[in-house]
Amino acid sequence: SVPQAGPHFLQTLGNSVTMTAMKTSLLLIFLSASLFAAVPIAKVNDQVLYDEEWLEGDKKDAEAVENAVTYHLIVEEAKKLNLDKNPAVQKEIRKLLYREYLNTKLKDKAAELAPSDLELRAATEQNPLYKVKHLVLFSRNKREQKAAKKSMERISQRLKRGDSFKSIVLKFSQDGSARTGGNLDFRGPHNCPEAFYGVVSKLKANEVSQPLTYKGAIHYFQWTEKKPFDKLPQNYLNYLSAKIEKSKQSDLMKQLMVDL
Repeated sequence: SVPQAGPHFLQTLGNSVTMTAMKTSLLLIFLSASLFAAVPIAKVNDQVLYDEEWLEGDKKDAEAVENAVTYHLIVEEAKKLNLDKNPAVQKEIRKLLYREYLNTKLKDKAAELAPSDLELRAATEQNPLYKVKHLVLFSRNKREQKAAKKSMERISQRLKRGDSFKSIVLKFSQDGSARTGGNLDFRGPHNCPEAFYGVVSKLKANEVSQPLTYKGAIHYFQWTEKKPFDKLPQNYLNYLSAKIEKSKQSDLMKQLMVDL
């Protein structure tokens, strides 16, 4: 026999929905291995509800089915009140349709959007990981700015006479990396401020940058080596892959707009 929905199940609908109006029959079906794409879970006023549309995940117990039917009944009552014609509701529907359209198109092109090995190698050549050394002079106030100016003059003199950048860092740098000769290890656009990476990427190996003023400090940079492709960490490859895919998605969306 088919179990009938009890009064407790309909209480959440309030006075707007009655037991008589609903004529709801629950067809609880528990299939451990179904051959069907969609499994019917309930029949409400001659309309069959299916699991893939009304249930979340694998939860198909009596409570989940009850909640799904309640949800369906409230939606139907909302339609009777013409709430689906409300401008705010229509706006949300348009947003959902827009997102679903783009998601569907992106899913169809998933294989094309995935970065090729050639694209990934090209990206690593354009965005290498540099082993960076760094010198910092604080300039957060007038006193520090005055001291930094004097230090910059002395740093310039030492660079001209050929002193090693490491020795200059040990003598003048004021941040924590000074203890290791300014060593910041390998840096790329994923773990380095854009302003820093922009300066570093324009240098030749072992060249020392011009001073860069950034957020209350003056910075000098030097890079000594680039990490080869076969030694790049997976997290950096993932970062570049995501950037490539995002760029290709942007191009695809532009083309979709042209084709509309």
